[in-house]
This record gives sequence, C-alpha cells and structure tokens, in this order.
Amino acid sequence: EGSKGQLSEKNIPVFAATILYSVFQHADHWPVQIMKAFADDSFGPRKWVDDERCKAFVSNLVVSLKPKEALDRNSASAAEDAETYFSSLLAQASSAKPTMTSSNNVSNGAMKPSSQLKNLSSKEKRKQTKINGASKSLTHPTSSSSSSGEEELVESQNVSSSLSLPHPSSSKISPLNIIFQISSIPKKQIRPRYHVHSLDLAYEVLSDAFRTRLNSKSKQNYRLLQTLPPFLSIPQVRCLASRHLERWLQSPALAGLARNIFARSVQELRCVEPPLPDDLELIANILKLNLKANQLSMHVEHVTMVAKKIPTQNV
Repeated sequence: EGSKGQLSEKNIPVFAATILYSVFQHADHWPVQIMKAFADDSFGPRKWVDDERCKAFVSNLVVSLKPKEALDRNSASAAEDAETYFSSLLAQASSAKPTMTSSNNVSNGAMKPSSQLKNLSSKEKRKQTKINGASKSLTHPTSSSSSSGEEELVESQNVSSSLSLPHPSSSKISPLNIIFQISSIPKKQIRPRYHVHSLDLAYEVLSDAFRTRLNSKSKQNYRLLQTLPPFLSIPQVRCLASRHLERWLQSPALAGLARNIFARSVQELRCVEPPLPDDLELIANILKLNLKANQLSMHVEHVTMVAKKIPTQNV
C-alpha cells in the first residue's frame, strides 16, 4: 500500500485483476476485453500477469488459448448469448461519452465516431465497436457529474437500457442469467472461458497485440521470446513469429529461445484440409530460412516434421 492506506500505483493492475476474477470466476464465458488486457500486459509491461496473486486468473486465460473441441448445442448457444450481451453492453458504454459531448465535438470541429467508421472495413468496424471502443470506455470513463439535467437523463437511459438488454432468444431472461446460465462445461477452477465466436475474437486481440509489439521499437526481445510459446497455438501468432524467426536464430543472445519457438511452431501446425492460410505462410517462411551451418540439421529435422505433420498435396 502507499501513503495513508492508499494502493500504490504498481498494485493497481493487480487489484483490478483480482476484482475481475472475483466477479467472473464462476462464469463459463468471459468478455473478450479481459483477454485484450491479458494480451497487452503479456506482450508489454507485464505488470500483473507474473504476479502470484493473479495466478488463478492468468491460468484461466492461458488454458483458453488452445483450440477446443466443439461444444454441445446448448453450451454453444450459451457462449454466443454471453458474447452478444458483453459486446452490446460494452458498445453502449463506449457510446455514452460521445452522446453526452456531441455538442462540444461539433463546436470544436471534432470528427464524429460515425465519420471515422465510414473509412473502415466491415471487420475493422466490428473490432472497433466490440474491442477498441470498449477499451476507451474503461480507460477514459465519463465525468461523474453532468453539466445539465438533459445529459443526466441521457446517461441514465443508456445505463438502464444496457442493464435491461434483451436476451437474444428471450426478453424475460436477466443479464445475470445470461452470464451465469447453466451449461455442460465442467466446472473446474481452471477451465477455458472463450468458445465459438468469442474465441475467434480472443485470437484477434491476441494477434493484434503481438503484431503491435513486433512493430514497436522495443529491444526487449529476450523476454518476448520467453513469453511467446503458449501463444503459438494461435495460427496468426505463429505465422507472425515465423517472419522474424531467421533474425532471432542468427542472434547469439536469442538463438536458444528461437530454437524453441521454431520447434513449438511446427508442433502446433494443424492437420486440416485445406491447410490454414497462416500455416501455409509459416511453412513457406521456414523453407526460406537462411541459417548458419550448425543449424542446418535442425532445419532439416523441422522441415521433415512439417511433411509428416501435414501430409497434403497443398504442402
């Protein structure tokens, strides 16, 4: 704790993660925004993901990275309902501030959110609404006091409408029942929390966070490569990693970790027909590697493993 019984700044992320886990530990389906926070901290400052107090919370997120077996019909429906509710709730929260400050935006010549979205693709619009918009609402909350009764009414209507959001299949089911509805998923303390469409969104935010980290000017690649192996189950992450594999393997400081990334990426390849586009690019990048003489045997070994892992005509 800091002075006068206040939390020190370094403990605030841990405190927030602890609260989130306390709220969602009994829910089978978690908001994708939690995975986004996990991705940003994992590939960034690691303010809470390495903290022992967040171990159970982090373990649930890590176990969610692996591809899952198909859910039964009721569980899949519950996952879709929860994801739809979370997305709608966060979208409403992110639209509250622009609604209350629209007059200021016009007077200052600021671009409205709708104008910004016009230039985005449909996929980017979906991610902007569900993920980035929600992030802004969490990191830049609206003012606690309104400047007029009309603004207070708008805010009240937004909150009340979000809390009474209709269930996709029944308007009589409350939000709590949507989040905590019974499913056939085993109720272990550590279990996957993302399924069906929410898992696709989770993979998107993880891949985006990794891409952002690779494009940054940070030179702390040793810690990045230590962090990376659990995320290689995600096709786009291992594809992105393969683009940098040659440089990492040629670095004396990183070669040992890079060899592990190389082997793990090959192990995670999925034997499906047709092969995943990300895996095809990964294989192409592996074949183009220009390695040192003492690494050639490793290269041949992994190329052979690829042929055994995905024995299809496309490869």
